[in-house]
Amino acid sequence: MKIINDTLKTRDGRWDKQALTMFTSFMLTIVLGVYIVISSYFLKMPENMSAENVFNTFAVLTGAMSGTNILNKLANKTKIDTNGQ
Repeated sequence: MKIINDTLKTRDGRWDKQALTMFTSFMLTIVLGVYIVISSYFLKMPENMSAENVFNTFAVLTGAMSGTNILNKLANKTKIDTNGQ
């Protein structure tokens, strides 16, 4: 799939560790958010501030890693384009 090759792999076809870490962090953030919502619904608990703080931390981490990954890919593309390859 083109989207996997463009986002999770480097130009030479190897898996990009930084992109894989960002993708894993994103998936864990989604799973954690769904778990918080479902558990508070079934346990009839009001807000759990600790769980929400953990979720917010994961969301900020994922956003920072996503931005870093995009900047890294742009820098690598620019470096390759200026070298004439």
